[in-house]
Amino acid sequence: MELLHGTKSEDMWTPFKELLSIVDQYINRSGTGSYAAFESALRRHRQNFLSVLKNPPKNPLSREEIKIGATNGVALAGCGHTILPQQLVDETLIISDMYELNEYLSLELLCTAQRQMPTYPGLPRGLVAVLLYYDGRKSLVQALKNLVTARRGVSWSTDASEEIVDYVTTYTDRLVADGIVSHILELLETWDLNKEMELLQNNRALGGPKHRRQVWRLLTETRGLLASTLVSWGAQGGLTREPVLRLAAHLRRCPAEPDSAGALDDITLALVVAFLYSIDLSVIHRREDGEELVQTLPIMKDLEFVPALSVELSPTRGNWKCQGLQAVSLLGWSLSLAALRLTSHVPSPPDNDEALADTAINMKVFEYLHETFLLNENIHKEEFYMKRIHTLITDFIVLMHSKLTDLRLKAEEAARTAQQYAAEGLEVPAALPRHFEALLLGVARLYSNDHLNLRLQYWAAADPPSSSTYRGSARGISLVKFVRSAGSLAPTRVLAPWARACAALAAGPGAAARAHALLHPPSAPLSWEHLFSSLDKYYNNLRQEFGNVGMMSSISGMKRAVRSDEVNALRAALELVRAVAAHDASARQAICDHPNWAAVPVIIGLVGCSIPVSLKADLVLTLGSLGMSPETASYIWNSIEAAQLICTVPSASSYQPCGVETELEEVEARNEEFPLTKALLQLFDVLSTSGIPRTLGAGPRKPGFDPYLTFIINSVFLRFPTRSYKNPEEKWQIASHCLALFEKFINQYEPNVADFPLPMKTNEINPPPGLHILLQMNTKSDFLRLILYILDESVTLLDNFQPFPGKKYLETSALSCLKLLEKALMMQHNFTSELANSGCSILVTGLSKLLLGVNPRSGKPDHMLNITKFVTYNSWLQKHSLASVNILSMIATQPTASQHLISILTTDSVLRTDIRHGFIECLEAEESTAPDEDIKSVIIETKEAILNLLQVCLFCVPPNLSHYLIGFDLNKDISKTAFHQPGVMGFPRTCLHSIIGILDYAISQESDGKLGLLQEGAYKLLYYLCSKQNTMGPVLRYLRACGEFIPRHVAALKIPEASDSDALAASAWLLKLCAIELHVTASERQTSHFAALARQLVDSPDKVDSGGTLLRLLPALSQVPTSPVEPRWRLMDSTALAAARKACSVPNSDPSQIFNSISVTKLRTLLATELSAPLRPAAPHRMRLLHEIEEALNHAVSLNQWGRACSTGAQLTSAWRAAAEALCCCGRAPAAAAPLLRALLSSPTPLLADKVTGTVLILLVSLRHGFITERRQSLLSSSNLEPSLMMPNMYGSHNTLNLKFILQRILNWMLISNSSSQKMRVNLYGAFLNFMRIVNAKSYNLEDILDTETDADTTYISRLDSTSSKAIKLDDSSLKSAVLEAVADCGDALRDCISTDATGSGHEVCKVAALACLEELVSLAPGDHWLKALQTTGHLRNLIDSLLKDDVALRQVLEVTPKTMKSLFVFESKMSLLNKIASIRSGAELLLQQGALTCLANMRIFDRHPDLQNSMEPSRDFIPSIASRYRQILIPALAFCDALITTLGSENHSCLIQIIHFLLSHSETVESILRAGGPTVSIDLLIELEALTCVIARSSNQEVFGSVESDSALQESVVSVYRIQKLMLGLFPRFILTEGLLRDMSENFKMMDAEYDSCDDSINRTSIYFKIVSNLVCYGRNITANHGIDHGSIGVIFRPVLSSGGLDRRGQWANPPSENSPHLGILVQMLVNSVLHYNKEKIVLELLVRRLKNIPDMSIAELEDFVPSDVIDGSLVESKLTACEKLSMKVKDKRKEMDYMRYVIDNSLYLIWAHLEFYMLKALPVNGQMFTNSTVNNQSAVLTAAEASFQSTSQDIADLKHGLVSVFSETFCRQLIDTAIDKIPSQKGFLEALIRKIKCLLQFVPVD
Repeated sequence: MELLHGTKSEDMWTPFKELLSIVDQYINRSGTGSYAAFESALRRHRQNFLSVLKNPPKNPLSREEIKIGATNGVALAGCGHTILPQQLVDETLIISDMYELNEYLSLELLCTAQRQMPTYPGLPRGLVAVLLYYDGRKSLVQALKNLVTARRGVSWSTDASEEIVDYVTTYTDRLVADGIVSHILELLETWDLNKEMELLQNNRALGGPKHRRQVWRLLTETRGLLASTLVSWGAQGGLTREPVLRLAAHLRRCPAEPDSAGALDDITLALVVAFLYSIDLSVIHRREDGEELVQTLPIMKDLEFVPALSVELSPTRGNWKCQGLQAVSLLGWSLSLAALRLTSHVPSPPDNDEALADTAINMKVFEYLHETFLLNENIHKEEFYMKRIHTLITDFIVLMHSKLTDLRLKAEEAARTAQQYAAEGLEVPAALPRHFEALLLGVARLYSNDHLNLRLQYWAAADPPSSSTYRGSARGISLVKFVRSAGSLAPTRVLAPWARACAALAAGPGAAARAHALLHPPSAPLSWEHLFSSLDKYYNNLRQEFGNVGMMSSISGMKRAVRSDEVNALRAALELVRAVAAHDASARQAICDHPNWAAVPVIIGLVGCSIPVSLKADLVLTLGSLGMSPETASYIWNSIEAAQLICTVPSASSYQPCGVETELEEVEARNEEFPLTKALLQLFDVLSTSGIPRTLGAGPRKPGFDPYLTFIINSVFLRFPTRSYKNPEEKWQIASHCLALFEKFINQYEPNVADFPLPMKTNEINPPPGLHILLQMNTKSDFLRLILYILDESVTLLDNFQPFPGKKYLETSALSCLKLLEKALMMQHNFTSELANSGCSILVTGLSKLLLGVNPRSGKPDHMLNITKFVTYNSWLQKHSLASVNILSMIATQPTASQHLISILTTDSVLRTDIRHGFIECLEAEESTAPDEDIKSVIIETKEAILNLLQVCLFCVPPNLSHYLIGFDLNKDISKTAFHQPGVMGFPRTCLHSIIGILDYAISQESDGKLGLLQEGAYKLLYYLCSKQNTMGPVLRYLRACGEFIPRHVAALKIPEASDSDALAASAWLLKLCAIELHVTASERQTSHFAALARQLVDSPDKVDSGGTLLRLLPALSQVPTSPVEPRWRLMDSTALAAARKACSVPNSDPSQIFNSISVTKLRTLLATELSAPLRPAAPHRMRLLHEIEEALNHAVSLNQWGRACSTGAQLTSAWRAAAEALCCCGRAPAAAAPLLRALLSSPTPLLADKVTGTVLILLVSLRHGFITERRQSLLSSSNLEPSLMMPNMYGSHNTLNLKFILQRILNWMLISNSSSQKMRVNLYGAFLNFMRIVNAKSYNLEDILDTETDADTTYISRLDSTSSKAIKLDDSSLKSAVLEAVADCGDALRDCISTDATGSGHEVCKVAALACLEELVSLAPGDHWLKALQTTGHLRNLIDSLLKDDVALRQVLEVTPKTMKSLFVFESKMSLLNKIASIRSGAELLLQQGALTCLANMRIFDRHPDLQNSMEPSRDFIPSIASRYRQILIPALAFCDALITTLGSENHSCLIQIIHFLLSHSETVESILRAGGPTVSIDLLIELEALTCVIARSSNQEVFGSVESDSALQESVVSVYRIQKLMLGLFPRFILTEGLLRDMSENFKMMDAEYDSCDDSINRTSIYFKIVSNLVCYGRNITANHGIDHGSIGVIFRPVLSSGGLDRRGQWANPPSENSPHLGILVQMLVNSVLHYNKEKIVLELLVRRLKNIPDMSIAELEDFVPSDVIDGSLVESKLTACEKLSMKVKDKRKEMDYMRYVIDNSLYLIWAHLEFYMLKALPVNGQMFTNSTVNNQSAVLTAAEASFQSTSQDIADLKHGLVSVFSETFCRQLIDTAIDKIPSQKGFLEALIRKIKCLLQFVPVD
């Protein structure tokens, strides 16, 4: 309903969340801009602060309106009059009654809850409203606390501006004045959380365990924030008098009952700290300006403050409910009064400070601090809690020196008294004072977890003062004196607390060395000498008890027992040793190396003696502290092995020493306490950090760690679940220690073949423990079963969301289990590979398969479900979530795991929702809320791991885990999923929404823009989602619905730095995603989306300087990260180090990374191994070597960063190219090509040129297409199809300079490019060729097409007839002038560059492109400048000579399976260039001089014509058929001959003789083609026949034949010439033009032609047929006519016979003529049929022209006849354009066909007249003979007049005459003349003259 989906509401959650956001923005994040919103929000919520957590009351009128809202409706802001559902009304009233809340606010809260339900899946609206209600209250209190924190004060400063700080200080002061502190204290006193939970329970407002935990957490956090607000107020500036008095009164009434652990509750602790801060004056000595700052405190400004508080805290006013709180308050107040007396600003301060201190001490203030107050963990978690208690203790030591001395003396006296009582065997009185001991123990507890390192203040004066002030030095002296004097007390009663205090003060860097120096003098009461000598005596006494009887009897009088207080003192001393040794390596080494102390043997010996287990545990822990150095660790390992602390060598003796294993089974198990076991596990943990010696235990046993590992696994780990524990927490402590050891072992291990045992061979050394762990993890072992049991148990307990004993250690154990599984899965592949290579007989199943097995506890395969559930605990178990996601990522790659995961995760609907929401929570977790940097990094890594998981699973078989988490509907085809905003149509919140939220935040103003790999991974995932076919549609549609996601992010894209690899990679993936969107929107014709994205990518050409994203990113493409400089090594070999780095390189799984990264961990291990080699360096060199190793590791890190930067830079370049190419190609947006080209080519960087030349090529192709589009638009404009859509003339004169600039840059890049960069050259050549296509393109319009006088066959007819050279004419345009100028500017360098590539030894593709460029330049340059240059430099000669070199390679091309086709393409390019040169007269002459035709004549490839039968088979694969390959070789050569004839003319006999020589050199091929020729052959052979007949026809005439006969060099080829002539004449009968043949070619042969790979749209069998017929009649005309001086004589080639029968009604002879005896009937039939066909096709042409003219007026239905359906679906204008083009092509083809027919008509008529004139006037029959086949076979086919007269009879001539009379009727003559009616008058006159002559011969010449 509309009400539930409103946009904004005034409820109990939304305003407070907005307030917190505003406050956080301006205070914690240094918000910039106007402060109006900040001040307005604070003014609006002032009353809410004053009445914090007080709800607006219920309203009876509102209640009645809500009740009737279900029937009558209610009027709501933003929704109008709305009918409310009855369920909503009931829930509103319940919430109103439960919280005493206004009914309308309750309604708004429920409406907001409805909108927020996707964020809380599985919860109904009411329970969500409860969470929002408490979350809103918490946000209000949090905002108040943030405001108080931002006050100006003495303890800290914020990043907020001074203006904000001043305003907040004034604002909060007014709140205090209005009583907010009293209200907070009242809330803390009256707000009972248990009653709140009971209220919720009674109203059924609590859900499951998780919901209860969430509610309870919100309640406790809100209450804690209230108390913390007072702490911040007091710490920053102190509270005023009235609030402090109110706070003191509250503490007086507070019972302060300790919790189950005996600690003070958090709220009371916060109030006490707030009170102590309010009376704190320590700022005087904490800050240099303390004297001034202290005056700003209320205690100093308010003169009534001190007296009033003194009265309130006076002991005479009565006892407090909690005496400890009173004692702490009195102690703090006494110290404040003492500090007041030291200042000069108070005239008469109270002097009862010491009395108050005495009272506090008598109230056992130090006992309370130690036993209750300091037990609260918040003291060590909260920085200012810790600082205030530290100040309290140090102020007492410094300011109450007399009291401290008195306490110390009393403690010494009490200690002596206790000793006397103990000596007499009496019980020590309990009333003896222990205040000083309590103080020391309090100090020990306070600084035991001092993360602020405040303990250093106790040691500051131990060093000579440097720049410290006098006050600071005096304070430090007092503190160090306290430490020294307290240790001077000899009694054990005081010594133990001092040792513990000293241990706490020494447990830090810097402090340990000073503590070691403090105990170094032997004269000290407790010195190292005294301590270790006591241990030695103790050990010796205990060892004698186990000696022989005589020895025992001799010392029977000795007292060997140790009292409990002495044991306590010994344990305290050992704690001090541990603290010093753990934090000072020098002290650690000194203790172990001291010859008199023998510390390690004594300690190990004591562990084996009969002493209390707790003392043994301390001794073992002390060993661990001493073994933290590699040197000491090795010593301790050997000592443990020698002492057999754990039995590793089986003994045959009946006596077995009491080892730790016996202690565990007989003592600890019986006591149900295991301190020694835990200490031993910690010892192994510490010692194994430095590595386990491989020779450990060598000699008595096989060396290695195996016995210890067996003990840990079998005796400790596998049995821990079944043991009984007095403290349940201890169970999980032992598990966590064991698992931490296993985790370390597996992390330290690298699988090696040598570690695996062989069947017939025993290893001398046991393998590392990591091998055993991996074997256990990859088999069905008890070890793995227990690991999985721990995870199952953890999930079971954590699902209750309730605290339980040992929860902390259970969580640690679960984390170790997850990390074990994670590491084992990571090593599984390498481990199994090494195992297989070793030949070991051990069989492993593989952990990845075992995790998919059945869980014995549940009977289901739910191990992965238990692991995945840890993701749902992400709010407090962040590391567990990370490990769980990593395990899922590795398991998901298994073949069968994808479906398994889907089945177990989606079986239950609730579980399916919870797990998906767990991933969402991980993705949406805020790093700013992390408690420390470690957790913050874990949160970020978890997000990156989830993105990686989604990416990995996306490529699994659908449906997969990624589809489930992203939100695809798994119940149907995922491509049909429709994504919506969360909550819309019940759509859940998914990971896709979270990912989009992350990316939106990354580009928002609140973000710092440094999301690193997270942003890269998010863009990468979106790219993969959009690149897959089944996920592309739903995801792209939703991205467009999210406020045009891609254009927004493209617009916000910033230029990354070259060193910022993450930003480079993120930008690259975004551009790739953008390229996909461009492809899709263009293909789907989503114009608006495409235009929006294009605007962001590239602005208009006028805005190049401020252009779009693509232009702004160009500088980033040319950035090159600086390669790190390798340091100079003094001890290490750089070559060996480089080899080590190479050995440690790890191949990248991401193909986009072009560099392999170096495993720094492997490199560290390798270098450490070298360092620990037998020949270890001396100590000075060792330290220097360690320093160089650290430098080498840092250098490896720098190399990794540099490699990644280079890879991401290349990736960004590739993505930029993809986006630019998609923009210009897919979207057909050529307007973007020009600015992009200009920007690209403006970069002078060769590196960028090498990267983007491919893009330059694509952009120029787009520019060329734009030119074509513009021409098409001009065609539209000329026909008035759609003038409103005309494109701007991008290529007009105003843009000539831009195009000239582009060309200049392309040519310059050619010159600067390296010849080795062939790819770059190819791209540049391609770009140049496309540019030249623009320059050479012709403009046309519809009138040109419709012009009937246009010569449509200038490429053929003029070539056949013209004998003059054709010069290439250039338009006198500014663009072509600019091109010529640009080429001329480059000079000879450009020519040498291109010519070298064309004729050099480079790549074949580069050769082809260079040859094409030369072709363009030769045709472009005026005159013969380039030709002369090519000749002068010898490049032309090299080019011609290379043809012969290509002969062998070309012959290999004609093999059945050629190795390569490169030589074929190069040959075609060479011939194309030669053809272009041959089209210029000087070039043609030059080619003849250079012997080009001679080279072709000598090439044997032309003799390799394939078998004509096999050549009929079409190609069935990518490689063309052999016939097609041969045709690609032959046709260019024939075209070259044709070009020479066209240029030099048929009068150039030298040219014609060389051409004939070429033909005769390959006469077999020529004859085979002519012999097989016919209209029904394959299209390939037909094309060859056309080209060959063209060359033969044009090179044949009587004079040339005469020259051939007279040339002695060609005498042997005369017979071949005659055979060729005979075969040419034999083609006439085959190519007789008939209607049946034409119909067959247009219909029957169409299917056959489609099967051939050589057939394309430009090849028309009919057109080729007419060309061949034209060639034949041309050949007949040339060899018939006499071109010599005597033009009167002609040759005769046709017999004077029409046919043996007459012409039928279709114009065909009844008896077809023979091929061996062609006669005039062939010509007559050609003539008649051509005339008939011409007249018929003329009608068709007129119809096509009319249709073309009518296109502007056609409808869609009419256009369907000419336009494909996909075009019809587009715009009407595009359809008309397409129809216009297709009809124009048809008109052009039809005109060309008719021109061929006219040519055939003209020449046929000429041949008929010539032969008729000869036979009628010149030929005289001789003896009545006729020429026969026998005579023709032995003679030339061309007969002279004398020869013909003897071969014809009078009857033949008479029959010829009568036959022609019937043909040339008046009707036919009229039809014949009509064929030239639309031509120039000379053509028509030519026909009329020939007809007139023929009629004259037929009418007036007698033949009888």
